Amino acid sequence: MNLVRRYKISKTLTKPLSNVDNEIINFIKLKISNLIKYQDEGYPDSIFYLSLEGEWILEFYELENQKYYLFIRYEEFWEYLHCKYSMVDKDIQDILQYLVGLNFDYNIDTTWKKISYDSMWVEHTFKSNNQKLK
Repeated sequence: MNLVRRYKISKTLTKPLSNVDNEIINFIKLKISNLIKYQDEGYPDSIFYLSLEGEWILEFYELENQKYYLFIRYEEFWEYLHCKYSMVDKDIQDILQYLVGLNFDYNIDTTWKKISYDSMWVEHTFKSNNQKLK
């Protein structure tokens, strides 16, 4: 049984999750909490969410009719789940899509991992804009 199903059952039946499942859920919830929404006019189809330190975490890329691809930071997020908990990509994809879907109001079509190198420009632009505001 996958983690999404175990999580739903734990909420419905108030059956506690295992310690490992609970660690995974708490890690994800912590990683997606207190994010700053950021949009760049150069990328009108994307909505980015960054940590308070300006680290790119999520990107919602609009496909059409408010249906989105969700890109998740690979380093220190997806990779952490894979390495520490030996989770396979499909299980990571499922739990991230489910929990992010609960916390953000986007119709998520598919979830993918993305290396932060591809999004370093958004971090740089965000940090530059915030420096100007200070």
